[in-house]
Amino acid sequence: MTTLLASWIPPDERGKFVTLVYNGIDFGNVLALVASGWLCDVEILGGWPLVFYVFGGLALVWTFVWLLVISDLPEKHPRISAAEKAYVMQRCGVTREKPLPIPWRAIMTSLPVWAIMVVQAGNNWGFFTLLTEMPTYLKNMLHFDMRSNGVLSAFPYMVLWVFSLTYVAIIELILTRVRVPVLVIRRISMAIGW
Repeated sequence: MTTLLASWIPPDERGKFVTLVYNGIDFGNVLALVASGWLCDVEILGGWPLVFYVFGGLALVWTFVWLLVISDLPEKHPRISAAEKAYVMQRCGVTREKPLPIPWRAIMTSLPVWAIMVVQAGNNWGFFTLLTEMPTYLKNMLHFDMRSNGVLSAFPYMVLWVFSLTYVAIIELILTRVRVPVLVIRRISMAIGW
């Protein structure tokens, strides 16, 4: 996804688009948890198996649409105009003459790379533990019905989604009106996220 964003989105617009793209995960969790609670509560196909059929079918439809509509590079996209292609390629500044060799040794011996991998592993563990165990906890320990369970389980992801969109809007205002350097904004954001 990072490569797609670098190839298609101009640098001055990437902040908001990266937020929108990656917050799709949180928005998807909100929709999926609420819909799953509702689907488990209905009696069609036994309730909970319906969740797998619905989301499996949606995944197949999404895959088909993705393969038809999305292209890795603007220069390979069959359905955009020449003017749009030239605009995107000029604004993004990505050239594809000869790829550089990947410095695997430098990557694998880099302390910042290892720090990012450890932090990402911890983030994934917390994210998926909360995502999978909260509905079980709400059902078995707090005895919520399935519909309420889905809505309550979705609440943290809704808050995260709204906060992220609000935060990026504030950052965009600061970048455009106050003219704070991007590096300063990134450092402040990392301090807030810490």
